[in-house]
Amino acid sequence: MATNQRLTDKQELWISHYLGGASLNATEAARMAGYKDCDSAGFTNRKNPILRARIDEELRARAASSEVVLDAIAQLAFSPTITPQDRIKALELLGKAHGLFTDRLDLSGSLTSTVEIVGVDPGDV
Repeated sequence: MATNQRLTDKQELWISHYLGGASLNATEAARMAGYKDCDSAGFTNRKNPILRARIDEELRARAASSEVVLDAIAQLAFSPTITPQDRIKALELLGKAHGLFTDRLDLSGSLTSTVEIVGVDPGDV
């Protein structure tokens, strides 16, 4: 959803800090953007549907698909300049993503059991 309403410079700055150095901390983003009452401004901005829509747009634009992430890890794993420890970690992540390592035992199938009730007349059941 595109936001058509113009934001103030301070709101734009708040969003930038909220998604950046403030690490999604609304109060810290308000302080960094220069608001006087940081707690109130952070809370209000975070609840503002127009600002929320802009934040959601930014987060969607920054999100990487699993394919992109795996491609980047693969490139890193096979880079000639990578350290052996980093190569092992990258290969481990790739192996986990492709299900090469199983940390649990997968038991599947069916089980049939018969229960015999002793001491009860079949007509009573």
